[in-house]
Amino acid sequence: MREHLKAARHLQLEKTRTLTTTLRLLPRPSPLLLGGIQVMLEKVNKEQGLDEDDLAARNNVARQVEKLLATQLPGCTVTIYGSSFSGFGLRSSSLDLKLGL
Repeated sequence: MREHLKAARHLQLEKTRTLTTTLRLLPRPSPLLLGGIQVMLEKVNKEQGLDEDDLAARNNVARQVEKLLATQLPGCTVTIYGSSFSGFGLRSSSLDLKLGL
C-alpha cells in the first residue's frame, strides 16, 4: 500500500487536489482589482503586442519559408500556430511554424 501511495501518478493527483482546494479558498477579486489588471494588460498589449504590421511580417516569413522549402518538397505547406496565430503574442515572441507534407 505504501508503494502505491508513493507512485508518481498518486503524488501528482494529490498535488492537483491540493491546488484545486487552495484555488477554491482564494477570495474572488474585486472589481477594482480586475479593472487594474485590465489596464495593465492593455498597456502591455499596446507597448509590446503584435500589431497589423508585425502580423503581416510574420505571415511573410512563413510564405518565404514555404516557397524555399517547396523547391525540395513540392506541395508542402507552412502554417503559423501559437501566439502569432492567436494574436496574443508579443513582438519578442517566437514565430512557431508547422510544416505540412
